Amino acid sequence: MLLLTGMTGCNRLSQNSLNLISQPDATVFVSKQAPIMVSMLVNPNRFDALDGEIKLSRLKTSLFANTGLDYQKDVQPWLGNQITLAVTTDDIDRDAVNGKQPGYLIALTTKDATQSREFIELLFSKRVLAGTSLVVEQYKGVKLISDTPQTGEIKKPLAATVVGDNFVLFANDAKILREAINNLQAPGLSLASLDKYQQAIKQLGNKTQAVTFLNLTAVAKWQGLNLSSPLTYNNQLISLTTKSPGLLAETTLLADSPIPSAEELSEKSQHFHIFPQLRV
Repeated sequence: MLLLTGMTGCNRLSQNSLNLISQPDATVFVSKQAPIMVSMLVNPNRFDALDGEIKLSRLKTSLFANTGLDYQKDVQPWLGNQITLAVTTDDIDRDAVNGKQPGYLIALTTKDATQSREFIELLFSKRVLAGTSLVVEQYKGVKLISDTPQTGEIKKPLAATVVGDNFVLFANDAKILREAINNLQAPGLSLASLDKYQQAIKQLGNKTQAVTFLNLTAVAKWQGLNLSSPLTYNNQLISLTTKSPGLLAETTLLADSPIPSAEELSEKSQHFHIFPQLRV
């Protein structure tokens, strides 16, 4: 969704107008084992004046439908320059008996932590009035707010918090927020500490507008695919960068172990070349 938004919106913007950055900061909240992370590295307010079949304004409208909240009034003043969406796990409680419920995490950078906290309190107060049961807890020094639908129009639970002065986190379960805080406070758990990710992300320039990182084995499990053999490439990085007159999509495939040389593959009648990092 974020990549499609970027592709329709970013292709008419110059680098200077976007204030682009090279990599997402929210990787400190995302586990190394997460199936997928998508980050948009530009403030979405930049897209409002652009033409295209996919409008960010439509997304804003759908997100705040039936909430009594207004994006321009309640969100735009504090929203920063990064939006990250991650599927953190294929099943929150890891109990196959009751079916799979993926865990979702959204991390937004904020320019004003106070306004962000006021927005979260306003959001949950309206959800309680609409028929949810509210839970407030302290976890490792961070205030978490979550709810569970009871009656009314709201059907799905929500959890949220503000971490420090820089991030607003939303999830579909408080457990996802607790795991995100664990990843932050124990850096070895997060995607930010993964050597392969850091090596790939360093190759990105300052024109990068969106980044997707996939744990291909976890994606296969999430999608219910049975792999007949281990994957040669375990991770994939996809980036969108500005390149006149539009965008350039680039992908890097990453392996956990050294890939056989062309000579070794030739001996096995493999008529192609592969490398530890394959860029397309």
